[in-house]
Amino acid sequence: MKKNYPAWLEDAIFYEVYPQSFYDTDGDGIGDIQGIIAKLDYIKSLGVTAIWINPWYESPYHDAGYDVSDYYQVDARYGTNEDARQLFDEASRRGLRILLGYSLYQPNVDRLITAVRKKEWVEQNIISLTRGSLQPDELAWLGIETEKA
Repeated sequence: MKKNYPAWLEDAIFYEVYPQSFYDTDGDGIGDIQGIIAKLDYIKSLGVTAIWINPWYESPYHDAGYDVSDYYQVDARYGTNEDARQLFDEASRRGLRILLGYSLYQPNVDRLITAVRKKEWVEQNIISLTRGSLQPDELAWLGIETEKA
């Protein structure tokens, strides 16, 4: 039977890092990417082959950083995207793989509120923007409920 995963996973040994509490290199009391880099040799010495890092993306932190607001940006409390690139390079040089937590199932509340407000604005303004030319069934097709006469 064909395996549906990469061969390196067969005997991988993972080490989980929660960045916020791992190792702080800048003295602000919050772990950071540079702290992970500083400990790569130690992690490697444990026989680890892969590091799983909990979400470090930009977030308003209503849910411990799992409520991501930007998947393309490292949150400033942990460092920069350049720090992330350096971590990937340093880990690779040591033969370590990096896996990043990706929490798609925990939406960012601020984004949801913005989306709801945007939808409400559209609903409130589309009728006036179209000068009333849309019929109730056309509005319903757009997802806008209107009172039936």
